[in-house]
Amino acid sequence: MATTAGTTSTTATPPKGVNRLRFRPTLPASGSWTVQMRWTADPNRASNVPVDIAYSGGVATRTVDQRQSGGQWVPLGTYPFTAGTEGSVLIRTEDTDGHVIADAVRFVRA
Repeated sequence: MATTAGTTSTTATPPKGVNRLRFRPTLPASGSWTVQMRWTADPNRASNVPVDIAYSGGVATRTVDQRQSGGQWVPLGTYPFTAGTEGSVLIRTEDTDGHVIADAVRFVRA
């Protein structure tokens, strides 16, 4: 079972200020969910995109390289979430070295 938190496309180009995009799912059940992210890869993308995953135990920050692994769902880890809309994934542009793409995030029941 997968819950897609949203599909959108946005870019941030250097020089840039602080840009952020939050995906917030409506999860049907509490438990462990694998968070996955998808983007289009290109040499002009950032190799150091900070992604904050807010789950029931806190916040985990992962860094993704958007120059690689484009066009596929990339797992960012498995975390405990409560049912509803309290969890989220925040994609940030601070101190990145290229375009930041926020195409889609999904949560897959682990």
